[in-house]
Amino acid sequence: MPVFNQEEAEAVAWLAQRADDNTPVYADEYGRLLLYEWLLPQVGIIPASGEVPEEAYIFLRSWNIERQQMRMMVRDGVQYKFAGVNLGDIPLLFDNREVIYDNGGARILR
Repeated sequence: MPVFNQEEAEAVAWLAQRADDNTPVYADEYGRLLLYEWLLPQVGIIPASGEVPEEAYIFLRSWNIERQQMRMMVRDGVQYKFAGVNLGDIPLLFDNREVIYDNGGARILR
């Protein structure tokens, strides 16, 4: 189970104050758990393709930033499993995005 830090909680609180109720917010499998506390109806899980709506926010937690990975469900034969996917392997996620919040422990892109 993931452990979250103060910077991640502050980033989610910051986003919750600014995101309207209709804008989706995406994170990896573990980051979504923290987002659920504040933004449940808007939360999506980043797919392995990295394709998310253009208007969506993307939440990166410390683990994502430090390891340059996302924790995702990936296909392994006929099964699915959790795996760390390198951020460089999902370039669509970052196309035409900019960092709108960075507190050193979490980032939000749009």
